[in-house]
Amino acid sequence: LKRSQTAEGFMLTVSVKKAINDYYAYHGRFPANNQAASVPPPEQIIGNYVSRVDVINGNILVAFGHHSGEGMAGQTLSFQPEVTENALTGIVIWHCGGDEKTTLAKGYLSSNCR
Repeated sequence: LKRSQTAEGFMLTVSVKKAINDYYAYHGRFPANNQAASVPPPEQIIGNYVSRVDVINGNILVAFGHHSGEGMAGQTLSFQPEVTENALTGIVIWHCGGDEKTTLAKGYLSSNCR
Protein backbone atom coordinates (compact mmCIF):
# COMPACT_ATOMS: atom_id res chain seq x y z
CA LEU A 1 0.00 0.00 0.00
CA LYS A 2 2.79 2.45 0.88
CA ARG A 3 4.51 1.99 -2.48
CA SER A 4 1.23 2.66 -4.27
CA GLN A 5 0.97 5.89 -2.30
CA THR A 6 4.54 6.72 -3.30
CA ALA A 7 3.57 6.03 -6.93
CA GLU A 8 1.15 8.96 -6.73
CA GLY A 9 4.14 11.21 -6.05
CA PHE A 10 5.86 9.88 -9.16
CA MET A 11 2.76 10.46 -11.29
CA LEU A 12 2.32 14.02 -10.07
CA THR A 13 5.88 14.88 -11.10
CA VAL A 14 5.56 13.80 -14.76
CA SER A 15 4.25 17.14 -16.04
CA VAL A 16 6.52 19.07 -13.64
CA LYS A 17 9.59 17.24 -14.99
CA LYS A 18 8.51 18.04 -18.55
CA ALA A 19 8.12 21.73 -17.68
CA ILE A 20 11.58 21.78 -16.07
CA ASN A 21 13.09 19.98 -19.08
CA ASP A 22 11.49 22.55 -21.42
CA TYR A 23 12.72 25.44 -19.25
CA TYR A 24 16.25 24.04 -19.29
CA ALA A 25 16.18 23.55 -23.07
CA TYR A 26 15.14 27.18 -23.58
CA HIS A 27 17.14 28.96 -20.84
CA GLY A 28 20.15 26.67 -20.31
CA ARG A 29 19.53 26.59 -16.56
CA PHE A 30 16.96 25.18 -14.17
CA PRO A 31 13.95 27.16 -12.91
CA ALA A 32 14.07 28.61 -9.41
CA ASN A 33 10.51 27.73 -8.42
CA ASN A 34 7.08 26.58 -9.60
CA GLN A 35 6.21 29.95 -11.10
CA ALA A 36 9.42 30.10 -13.16
CA ALA A 37 8.78 26.53 -14.37
CA SER A 38 5.24 27.55 -15.43
CA VAL A 39 3.58 24.93 -13.26
CA PRO A 40 0.84 25.49 -10.66
CA PRO A 41 1.79 26.66 -7.16
CA PRO A 42 3.04 23.87 -4.85
CA GLU A 43 -0.18 23.66 -2.85
CA GLN A 44 -2.20 23.14 -6.06
CA ILE A 45 -0.26 20.05 -7.19
CA ILE A 46 -1.88 17.56 -4.86
CA GLY A 47 -3.38 14.09 -4.72
CA ASN A 48 -4.95 11.76 -2.21
CA TYR A 49 -1.60 11.28 -0.45
CA VAL A 50 0.57 14.12 -1.77
CA SER A 51 0.04 17.50 -0.07
CA ARG A 52 2.27 19.60 -2.36
CA VAL A 53 4.94 19.50 -5.07
CA ASP A 54 7.65 22.18 -4.95
CA VAL A 55 10.18 23.14 -7.61
CA ILE A 56 13.34 24.39 -5.88
CA ASN A 57 16.19 25.38 -8.21
CA GLY A 58 15.22 22.64 -10.66
CA ASN A 59 14.78 19.99 -7.99
CA ILE A 60 11.34 18.59 -7.26
CA LEU A 61 10.24 18.00 -3.68
CA VAL A 62 7.11 15.91 -3.12
CA ALA A 63 5.53 16.21 0.35
CA PHE A 64 3.18 13.54 1.66
CA GLY A 65 0.19 14.67 3.71
CA HIS A 66 -1.74 13.24 6.63
CA HIS A 67 -3.82 10.91 4.41
CA SER A 68 -0.63 8.98 3.64
CA GLY A 69 -0.77 7.21 6.95
CA GLU A 70 1.80 6.34 9.56
CA GLY A 71 5.39 6.46 8.36
CA MET A 72 4.67 8.61 5.31
CA ALA A 73 2.77 11.63 6.61
CA GLY A 74 5.05 14.65 6.71
CA GLN A 75 7.80 12.88 4.75
CA THR A 76 9.33 14.03 1.45
CA LEU A 77 10.63 12.48 -1.77
CA SER A 78 13.03 14.44 -3.94
CA PHE A 79 13.92 14.30 -7.62
CA GLN A 80 17.14 15.87 -8.89
CA PRO A 81 17.84 16.76 -12.53
CA GLU A 82 21.14 15.98 -14.19
CA VAL A 83 22.23 17.12 -17.63
CA THR A 84 23.81 14.23 -19.53
CA GLU A 85 27.36 14.40 -20.83
CA ASN A 86 26.04 15.29 -24.26
CA ALA A 87 25.02 18.74 -23.03
CA LEU A 88 24.59 19.99 -26.61
CA THR A 89 21.27 18.18 -26.73
CA GLY A 90 20.30 19.41 -23.27
CA ILE A 91 18.99 16.00 -22.27
CA VAL A 92 18.00 15.92 -18.61
CA ILE A 93 17.80 12.68 -16.66
CA TRP A 94 16.15 12.45 -13.26
CA HIS A 95 17.37 10.83 -10.04
CA CYS A 96 14.96 10.13 -7.22
CA GLY A 97 15.32 9.51 -3.53
CA GLY A 98 18.40 11.62 -2.92
CA ASP A 99 19.55 11.48 0.69
CA GLU A 100 19.81 15.25 1.03
CA LYS A 101 16.09 16.06 0.76
CA THR A 102 14.30 12.69 0.83
CA THR A 103 13.03 11.81 4.29
CA LEU A 104 10.76 8.96 3.17
CA ALA A 105 12.02 5.57 4.36
CA LYS A 106 13.81 3.61 1.62
CA GLY A 107 11.36 0.72 2.06
CA TYR A 108 8.58 2.92 0.67
CA LEU A 109 10.51 3.72 -2.52
CA SER A 110 10.25 1.77 -5.76
CA SER A 111 13.32 -0.30 -6.64
CA ASN A 112 14.51 2.19 -9.28
CA CYS A 113 14.55 4.94 -6.64
CA ARG A 114 16.62 3.34 -3.86
